[in-house]
Amino acid sequence: MKRNRGVAFVLGFVLIVVCFVGFNALLTKADSFVVRKGYVENVGNGLVRIVDTTGTIWYWEQKEQTFDRWDNVKMIVDNNNTTSTKEDDIILKVRLDK
Repeated sequence: MKRNRGVAFVLGFVLIVVCFVGFNALLTKADSFVVRKGYVENVGNGLVRIVDTTGTIWYWEQKEQTFDRWDNVKMIVDNNNTTSTKEDDIILKVRLDK
Protein backbone atom coordinates (compact mmCIF):
# COMPACT_ATOMS: atom_id res chain seq x y z
CA MET A 1 0.00 0.00 0.00
CA LYS A 2 2.80 2.43 0.93
CA ARG A 3 4.68 1.51 -2.25
CA ASN A 4 1.61 2.44 -4.35
CA ARG A 5 1.47 5.86 -2.68
CA GLY A 6 5.14 6.45 -3.47
CA VAL A 7 4.66 5.50 -7.12
CA ALA A 8 1.55 7.67 -7.36
CA PHE A 9 3.42 10.59 -5.78
CA VAL A 10 6.35 10.26 -8.22
CA LEU A 11 4.01 9.95 -11.23
CA GLY A 12 2.01 12.95 -10.04
CA PHE A 13 5.17 15.00 -9.59
CA VAL A 14 6.44 14.05 -13.06
CA LEU A 15 3.07 14.96 -14.57
CA ILE A 16 3.13 18.39 -12.89
CA VAL A 17 6.67 19.06 -14.13
CA VAL A 18 5.80 18.01 -17.69
CA CYS A 19 2.68 20.21 -17.68
CA PHE A 20 4.63 23.18 -16.32
CA VAL A 21 7.40 22.84 -18.92
CA GLY A 22 4.88 22.43 -21.76
CA PHE A 23 2.79 25.40 -20.61
CA ASN A 24 5.90 27.57 -20.25
CA ALA A 25 7.08 26.63 -23.76
CA LEU A 26 3.64 27.49 -25.14
CA LEU A 27 3.67 30.90 -23.44
CA THR A 28 7.19 31.63 -24.68
CA LYS A 29 6.21 30.81 -28.27
CA ALA A 30 3.01 32.87 -28.01
CA ASP A 31 5.13 35.95 -27.25
CA SER A 32 6.85 35.62 -30.63
CA PHE A 33 3.66 36.05 -32.69
CA VAL A 34 3.01 39.57 -33.99
CA VAL A 35 0.23 41.00 -36.14
CA ARG A 36 1.37 43.54 -38.71
CA LYS A 37 -1.00 45.55 -40.87
CA GLY A 38 -0.28 46.68 -44.39
CA TYR A 39 -1.54 46.81 -47.94
CA VAL A 40 -0.87 44.87 -51.13
CA GLU A 41 1.33 46.97 -53.37
CA ASN A 42 1.68 44.49 -56.22
CA VAL A 43 0.69 40.97 -57.25
CA GLY A 44 2.57 39.07 -59.93
CA ASN A 45 3.79 35.57 -60.73
CA GLY A 46 2.14 34.20 -57.59
CA LEU A 47 4.06 36.61 -55.37
CA VAL A 48 2.33 39.27 -53.26
CA ARG A 49 4.31 42.38 -52.34
CA ILE A 50 3.04 43.86 -49.06
CA VAL A 51 4.02 47.16 -47.47
CA ASP A 52 3.37 47.35 -43.74
CA THR A 53 2.55 50.45 -41.71
CA THR A 54 6.24 51.15 -41.09
CA GLY A 55 7.10 50.99 -44.80
CA THR A 56 8.79 47.60 -44.61
CA ILE A 57 8.30 45.50 -47.74
CA TRP A 58 7.30 41.85 -47.36
CA TYR A 59 6.82 39.11 -49.94
CA TRP A 60 4.24 36.36 -49.62
CA GLU A 61 3.67 33.45 -51.95
CA GLN A 62 0.02 33.57 -52.98
CA LYS A 63 -1.46 30.15 -52.26
CA GLU A 64 -5.10 29.36 -51.58
CA GLN A 65 -6.26 32.94 -51.07
CA THR A 66 -5.93 35.54 -53.81
CA PHE A 67 -5.12 39.17 -53.17
CA ASP A 68 -5.60 42.24 -55.31
CA ARG A 69 -3.61 45.43 -55.46
CA TRP A 70 -4.48 47.89 -52.66
CA ASP A 71 -6.08 45.21 -50.47
CA ASN A 72 -5.60 45.95 -46.77
CA VAL A 73 -4.10 42.92 -45.06
CA LYS A 74 -3.03 41.60 -41.68
CA MET A 75 0.08 39.47 -41.48
CA ILE A 76 0.64 37.03 -38.65
CA VAL A 77 4.40 37.03 -38.18
CA ASP A 78 6.78 35.00 -36.04
CA ASN A 79 9.43 37.44 -34.85
CA ASN A 80 11.77 34.62 -33.71
CA ASN A 81 11.88 36.25 -30.27
CA THR A 82 13.78 39.27 -31.60
CA THR A 83 12.05 42.61 -31.16
CA SER A 84 14.94 44.80 -32.29
CA THR A 85 14.97 43.59 -35.92
CA LYS A 86 12.53 42.40 -38.58
CA GLU A 87 15.27 40.74 -40.64
CA ASP A 88 14.57 37.27 -39.24
CA ASP A 89 10.77 37.54 -39.08
CA ILE A 90 8.71 34.93 -40.90
CA ILE A 91 5.21 35.51 -42.25
CA LEU A 92 2.98 32.64 -41.14
CA LYS A 93 -0.33 33.80 -42.60
CA VAL A 94 -1.82 36.72 -44.50
CA ARG A 95 -5.49 37.67 -44.23
CA LEU A 96 -7.64 40.43 -45.65
CA ASP A 97 -8.13 43.23 -43.12
CA LYS A 98 -11.82 44.05 -43.07
